[in-house]
Amino acid sequence: MRFVYLFIGRCKLVYNYHREISDEAIHFLLTWTRTHTYYTQTLCNHLYASSLKRIQEEDVRNICSDLLSSQQATYIQYRRLLSPVQWQLLIAIAKEERVFQPQSKAFLAKYKIGTPANSKRALEALLDKEMIFKEEDLRNSWYQVYDVFLSRWLQLTF
Repeated sequence: MRFVYLFIGRCKLVYNYHREISDEAIHFLLTWTRTHTYYTQTLCNHLYASSLKRIQEEDVRNICSDLLSSQQATYIQYRRLLSPVQWQLLIAIAKEERVFQPQSKAFLAKYKIGTPANSKRALEALLDKEMIFKEEDLRNSWYQVYDVFLSRWLQLTF
């Protein structure tokens, strides 16, 4: 449904505002925002405000970078509010995008989180603070960083 909405939006953008956005730019935009409405709209608003007539993937990447830079001070404050283990786990979840087994030996070793008990306590704290959320489907459950922009900033910074 979101792809249809963006396609309709693309047609309006071309017709009403004499602008074009490439298919690659749309694909990147939707992937980068995880098709989440708020983040997609925020990014599209910034693209529109840029007054670019022909929007390419590189333009979207530049706007993404600007968005993350504008939020950096806030994201640095989060680090001060979390324990070192919570912060490390948040970075790990962001880098993986989806974490299916946060207490697995391989995951803990890869990100130097410590023991499964440390991971469990940090995971519960991050859930309580709504920094991450748990998602489920018929086969699996996994954890993701709640704020897509924070997740992208963590991926690029650490």
